[in-house]
Amino acid sequence: MPNGYQNSKWPYIHWSWDSVHLPEEAHNDRDTINTFLRWLDSKASALTNQPYLNKNQLQALLLGLALILRDLELSCFVDQNETSVPEHLVNSCMKPDDIGSVASILETISTHLE
Repeated sequence: MPNGYQNSKWPYIHWSWDSVHLPEEAHNDRDTINTFLRWLDSKASALTNQPYLNKNQLQALLLGLALILRDLELSCFVDQNETSVPEHLVNSCMKPDDIGSVASILETISTHLE
């Protein structure tokens, strides 16, 4: 990330992450998904309380949202017999209710951008 914005707890919210998915460990641990969703929500809420958006934090937030949205689609709506989807996504601990959490975060960001 530009300007040194780093988050060592979530290394996958950086352009240098070399996968199009969250790590397998995240899909195996419900607490990790819940913590990541709370982190995304807190960052979205923090951005809305600032008079301007910090580009680096917004970029990290949007990268995280993009990864979780992609994985949610594959883990919640994929045909169980689909062979091109990694097994850890097919068996992910993500659930359709997580879509509501992500939608709420997107709404928070959208409201601020209006």
